[in-house]
Amino acid sequence: MKILLVQLLWQRIDKPIYPLGLVCLATALKDRYQVLCLDENMFEKNGTNADSAATLLKHALKFQPDVIGLSVRNVDSVAYWELIVGEAANAFSTMDHLKKIAWLLRQNLPNTVQIVGGPAFSIFAKHIMEVVPELDFGVVGEGEKTFPLLLDNLSQPDKVPGVFFRRNGSVGQTAKGAQLSFPAIANPDYDVMDIEPYVDLEQLDSIGIQSKRGCSQLCDYCVYPLINGKRIRLRDPIQVVKEIEGLIDRHHLRSFQFTDSVFNHPPRHADAICDEIIRRKLQVEWSAWFDIKTLDEESMKKAVEAGCHILELSPDGFSNRTLKALAKNITKKDIIRVCRIARKVPHALIRLNFLCNLPDETIFSLFQLLGFFVRLKLFYRGKVEIHAFNFIRIFPNTVIYQRAINEGIISPDLELLPNDPLDFIRTYYRPRPGSLIEKTYSLMVRFSRFRRRLRSNANALLKNNGGSRR
Repeated sequence: MKILLVQLLWQRIDKPIYPLGLVCLATALKDRYQVLCLDENMFEKNGTNADSAATLLKHALKFQPDVIGLSVRNVDSVAYWELIVGEAANAFSTMDHLKKIAWLLRQNLPNTVQIVGGPAFSIFAKHIMEVVPELDFGVVGEGEKTFPLLLDNLSQPDKVPGVFFRRNGSVGQTAKGAQLSFPAIANPDYDVMDIEPYVDLEQLDSIGIQSKRGCSQLCDYCVYPLINGKRIRLRDPIQVVKEIEGLIDRHHLRSFQFTDSVFNHPPRHADAICDEIIRRKLQVEWSAWFDIKTLDEESMKKAVEAGCHILELSPDGFSNRTLKALAKNITKKDIIRVCRIARKVPHALIRLNFLCNLPDETIFSLFQLLGFFVRLKLFYRGKVEIHAFNFIRIFPNTVIYQRAINEGIISPDLELLPNDPLDFIRTYYRPRPGSLIEKTYSLMVRFSRFRRRLRSNANALLKNNGGSRR
């Protein structure tokens, strides 16, 4: 049996990311089936999605697969600010693209079984199956066990946990599948899909390394516990570092990102990985998402010594009131404490990510946040930077979803997965549309983008003149 696995297009502008989930699935299949992996994001598109679809079809027709597995990574490419600062044209609907690809493949390969999966599918599984009739099956959650079991039971999918299927014109589903422990999962085989083009991109998040699955932090807006489970499942730290070392030796890996929801939870596991990297004297740069609550000076020093170039933190809010409303297990003092630690640790760089227009946010708490930004610029320059702002995207089966309904921000029948990017604006948590808070955030974003353009133009000018910034 021939199996074609495809990472669907999920962006237009950003550089591609090596599809680790797809590679893990291919690793589970390769000993029994002929498997071909493709990443639509790596095709030469010339700025149009039609070109990538045509290229995908060309590969599919040449391979003639019996089964096509379509992995949907992101729901959409939209940041809220793109909708209000005149850049909505860059927005990209994964849902709309999935419909086009599924239809195109069905027209040209009518007898090929189509199976869909991936994080975005797991969030909207039933809806996607209902509105994309070309899809035969859907796999929810981890696919390493479910996908091979489904291939063995295509005529009896109701025997397979974690599957959506079609029967008599309607969509059915089986019971939720069990989460896998890492000893039951083979280490990813990077030979099933060429990693070299992603290594050559030389960006920290092009290559992902996984040291655990699951997230127990339960933030009110987050879907990670729904996708990967609330129970944290750990890989052996030595095996994790052996994997990194193998990529360095075989593929000259220079940089990567840990794909864990939270790298330093639990702290001992993260410290063990860092200790092993240091012991092996691996020369590599990496980034990861860290838990603010458990991040202390010793662990930050150890991470930096092990090659951590950027520590990503997501406090999301700044006032204790908004942090509590988001169910974040931190306070304002924790955020300030970590920034102070970064100032003392050589070569440490922290990126802070915030959400806007939060539950229980007031104009007073907004100005507290602005004051904090000023302090960062004056006293933490080069050590702490603000990396991202966005509004909360509302997803089903989250606490913020029910809160938005209770507050009248959305209706229970609102379509949270629209085809038209211009409809995405309704899927964000906006307790006060058009308020002073929204306008202030909008002004901040416009100013930030203006500064980035100035910096980019200055760097381009220096590069063209053969100069360097000292």
